[in-house]
Amino acid sequence: MLEKIAEVTGLNYNIQDPILNAVLQRILRKLPEGTTANTPDLHDRIRAAEHQVNEEGQLAIMNLVRVLSADPAPRELKIKSSPKGARMQQPSTTGVRYSFGPVWNHSVRRGRGIAVVPANREKLNNQALTLGIDDPALMDVQSLCSRIAAELGAE
Repeated sequence: MLEKIAEVTGLNYNIQDPILNAVLQRILRKLPEGTTANTPDLHDRIRAAEHQVNEEGQLAIMNLVRVLSADPAPRELKIKSSPKGARMQQPSTTGVRYSFGPVWNHSVRRGRGIAVVPANREKLNNQALTLGIDDPALMDVQSLCSRIAAELGAE
């Protein structure tokens, strides 16, 4: 049957060519059930099955192009787990232990980077509380960073 499909589609049948055989097998699977080499409208059925296989290939290529040309997802900054330099460790009100090292404090002083990510707001608030700043949760991130930076500079 594969030889007949190759003949109708214009492909040179070679039993040792795995790529050609895979294409012919896909066309064979698309043929309606009960199709044999003696079916009267075999050529039309093979052409329709070949068209379905080609459409699937075009859809796969279009999806690949869409994925490759899409804008990359925005990076989310995360706290690194490896310590760098001297660190000040403090427990939080939720029981999580935070440590404020040079990388974190540099980010707080600049007012951007890892310290201003919304996921790290609790750590920023905790640092403010340990430095004696009242109601850090009510302040916006930039002013809170400025206040913490002022306190860190005084130390």
